[in-house]
Amino acid sequence: MNSDEVWMLQLWSGTFGAAISAVAAAVVALLVVTLTNKHQSRLSEIALAKQAEWASAALAGQREQAAEAFAQQEKILRQQLAEQQAEASRERSTKAAADMIAGSVELRDASLKSVEAMTVVRHRLQAAAWRWFMEGVDDDASEVVLWATHLSLFAFKANLEEARKSNGKEYDAAAGERLSNACLTFEGLASLWPSSDRDDRKGLMQALKAEREKNSSLT
Repeated sequence: MNSDEVWMLQLWSGTFGAAISAVAAAVVALLVVTLTNKHQSRLSEIALAKQAEWASAALAGQREQAAEAFAQQEKILRQQLAEQQAEASRERSTKAAADMIAGSVELRDASLKSVEAMTVVRHRLQAAAWRWFMEGVDDDASEVVLWATHLSLFAFKANLEEARKSNGKEYDAAAGERLSNACLTFEGLASLWPSSDRDDRKGLMQALKAEREKNSSLT
């Protein structure tokens, strides 16, 4: 083989080798790109899954916080409503107590007049007593209903018209005094109602009961 042939062979070998190398490099690059794209795609899928998971957790947390906030708000509103209702009930029971005290005062005056006048006052007294009882049921205010009857019986015995019918007297002073004492006792205890708390009101009802039972034999 002469020198020209050797040179041509070397050239061909180099060119062929370079081509092979280029092809190999291109294949490798393509594989790298393909694998990189797959890897990046996989990473993107993982990232999206994580984002969805975090978003779901955040949404669940927001829902939980919203539920807690709603429950707390509902609790506050219910408490405020209960306080408003209790305050309204206290105001109504205080008004009923005041009306019953006024009725007690009127009853003393009516006892000096006719049975009809006394009956009108007695009805107002009993109506106020029932309103008081209805609003103060938790404080065992049923005692005031019994007091309405208690005072009415004293008034009936002290009534001027009845005194004339029963014994010909103008007025039974002893019966009038018993009525006055009973009314003053009731009015004094009942006037403590608005400023009393629940425990004091129970004690107040017990005191009214004791006074009524002590004087029951006089009616």
